[in-house]
Amino acid sequence: MQYVNRKSLVVSLVLSLAACGGSEIQAEPAPELTIESIEAGDVCASGGIIVYVDGVESATVCNGTNGNDGVDGTDGVDGTDGEPGTDGVDGADGDAPNVVVEAIEPGGVCEAGGQEVRVEAADGTVLNTAVICNGVDGIDGEASSPTVIIGEAQSCDFGGVSVTIGDGDPFEVCNGAPGADGAAPSVSVGSPANCDFGGVSVTIGDAAPFDVCNGAPGADGQPGASPTIDVTPIAAGGACADAGGYLITITDAAGAVETATVCNGADGEGGGTTNPDPVMTISECMIVTDAVTTPEGTAADADGLVSVEVDGVGTDVPATFVAELGYGDVGADPGTWTYSEGIADATGELLGEFGTTIAAGDYGFVWRVALDAGDAWTYCGVNGVIGTFTPADAGTLTVTGQTGGELVTVAAWDFQAGLDAIEGTGSGEFFRNGVTETCDVVSGGQWRCSGFTGGADFFDVDGVTPLVDEYFRFEVNFTSFSNISMVANLRATNTGPRKLQFAAEYADGSLVFADLPFVNTSGDSTITQTFELPPTDGTAGPVAYRVYPYDAGATTGNIRFNEVTFSGTAL
Repeated sequence: MQYVNRKSLVVSLVLSLAACGGSEIQAEPAPELTIESIEAGDVCASGGIIVYVDGVESATVCNGTNGNDGVDGTDGVDGTDGEPGTDGVDGADGDAPNVVVEAIEPGGVCEAGGQEVRVEAADGTVLNTAVICNGVDGIDGEASSPTVIIGEAQSCDFGGVSVTIGDGDPFEVCNGAPGADGAAPSVSVGSPANCDFGGVSVTIGDAAPFDVCNGAPGADGQPGASPTIDVTPIAAGGACADAGGYLITITDAAGAVETATVCNGADGEGGGTTNPDPVMTISECMIVTDAVTTPEGTAADADGLVSVEVDGVGTDVPATFVAELGYGDVGADPGTWTYSEGIADATGELLGEFGTTIAAGDYGFVWRVALDAGDAWTYCGVNGVIGTFTPADAGTLTVTGQTGGELVTVAAWDFQAGLDAIEGTGSGEFFRNGVTETCDVVSGGQWRCSGFTGGADFFDVDGVTPLVDEYFRFEVNFTSFSNISMVANLRATNTGPRKLQFAAEYADGSLVFADLPFVNTSGDSTITQTFELPPTDGTAGPVAYRVYPYDAGATTGNIRFNEVTFSGTAL
């Protein structure tokens, strides 16, 4: 094995621009060493490296070869470079170690770059490692780093390399001897004893250790070639607008040109004495749940979304932010509608609730927001455009009337413990192709299923036959109720189902489907939605309700119910 000190030159240019400009002197490049790996073959039986100085081949260093068969010996074990074999009985060849040399880029480990040398066993185990750094370039106007001369070793039984650094005495690094009986000498790497600028100490077997030192910084070098620097003023109104500036052109000794534009700072408003205060604005505001239906006497939720910026950069919603959810007659001025305070979190999500005293009818609803109480309201429409709100941008609120007795909760689920109702008597199941299938009831209260149909159509071309046969089934004593509605807190992933179809299931096996499916436009956000279910004509309810998710982006997408409540009017 061998270590080689590689010397390279890093040239830095320090440019100081004052009133008249200026430049420093640059050092001449030092000789460059490069190391190239040799695959095992004719040149080196166990592989090795070739050392080049300024691109010219200077020396070849081979890894130690595997041990030769001996006589009257025992089987050898894998080892590093070995001593000559002794007599013995026939034994197995030992595996010599490999020496791997990898370049280190200039930076934190080695200022001027260098080499990492690893001694690896035949199975790839790293036995020892060492880092050899290149010498650091001399300061401008002084000599370059010392020369490095690599020649053939004179005192190595199995070949090697002689290394001379500057005016120092040469030292030799020898190839390992063939192993005996499979056992090769150990190779250890430690700290050098006599290296002024760092390096590595190498010990092979029982031989005395030797140091391989990093190159010293150069001194008394030849002047380098400085670049030409030209600074040209840029008049106001050009590339630097009204402030003006400078165009800096740098031409190096080889004729390569680099340019940079440096603009003067522009005055601030009011003469440039101070920077203006940051400006916070509402950049976006919209209704997320744009259509809500709820029975008379029940509460319903509506979501919104708002974004806030400071000097054009997005930021959290401030603590002083206020938001209100309101409703009123369609077409009327939203400023005259009835409002209640909503909730706005730091991310801009809005959540509000309509009260339970709204009479049956059709209404418009809207979010209105302000950065601080007392500020002018910004009204948020379904299209997300602010500043141009009209009543036509409002959401739609439908409150359905009651034809029977008092509206009551039939059954409710929170899915904390399972699929049995926590209020009332009822249970849930999931069916796929007519067979029940287990879905996840996960921690936190979620009934989650996946693997849904990807088509966007629910019915076949006849408009009657369903194309979908995966559904959630809620079984409750619905037969004693009329005007039944379902309030669900649910979420579908981005690749989950985008549509829900509902069906009432009767004792004779017949199904009555809702007129239109629900289309989820909220992405993967959690929503709370009220669904009016068939029948709606005051007759007795069915034995169960089905919820069919479909139009999924991928079979891995899922939908989950967090809370479900069925309400109705007792007959």
